[in-house]
Amino acid sequence: MLSKTSYREEFDFSKIEGKPCIPDEERLAQIEANLATNHRRLTYRTVEHIAPFREKPMIGKVRTMVGHYVVWGIPAPHERTASLYCYGPSLKDTVSDIHGPGEVRFGDVVTVSGAHDFLVERGIVPEYHIECDPRRHKGMMLTPNDETKYLMASCVHPDVIRKVGNPILWNIADVPGGGSVGLRAIPLLYCLGYRKFVVHGMDLSFRDGEFHAGKHTGDVPIQVIEVECKGRLFKTSLPLMRYMDCFQKYVQPHIGDSPAKIQIELRGDGLLKHWVGL
Repeated sequence: MLSKTSYREEFDFSKIEGKPCIPDEERLAQIEANLATNHRRLTYRTVEHIAPFREKPMIGKVRTMVGHYVVWGIPAPHERTASLYCYGPSLKDTVSDIHGPGEVRFGDVVTVSGAHDFLVERGIVPEYHIECDPRRHKGMMLTPNDETKYLMASCVHPDVIRKVGNPILWNIADVPGGGSVGLRAIPLLYCLGYRKFVVHGMDLSFRDGEFHAGKHTGDVPIQVIEVECKGRLFKTSLPLMRYMDCFQKYVQPHIGDSPAKIQIELRGDGLLKHWVGL
């Protein structure tokens, strides 16, 4: 059993093969094949087509689907909240939190992975859906609609891109965050001006034998481990613990009150919320 203070000393994360993820060599080959196909499709929009960019300052570069570099600026921060819905088991507990007083939506609804169909089946249509997984099976979990904007990394499988029909593409190499689409979604939404986040279902733990809030087409056998956090035991896996490190590396240092920082609230009863105390 691991504890919050011991897990880094007991495991060398650099040697984890990443189950249930596919091996690195296979994943990289899939990404290269996807990019080769998608970068030939020159009619897709890219993220800079939807963001209200400042004329100044121009602080970065993003690769467009034409294969060149264009200079772009980070949009001015706005006051809207991004309600980010991931697909962990606790999503079933917090999905009803989507409405505030008077049935007004609490922020702009953004989904990743299977949370898209999970919400749509309950009458909640997301403003945005984000995906960066290169595997074909992700398309089996997604039923596109005409109201949602689909922010798809250019490494996503071409079959999934075609299924969406009119995606908005972004380059995963330009967006930090780590190994999960939920972690990548936060800095991507930052680039669209969001500074306030309420995150559902980013549990990084399992519950009652459930790995997700609903059906997931990519499930394969994994090694479940127990982690003790603040006197409570959570079931998780080594890849999810790696995502914990990514959250602490890429997200936590940017939490604060200045305009350049973000404010984030974690909903649900998962390990991540207990671990970082947000």
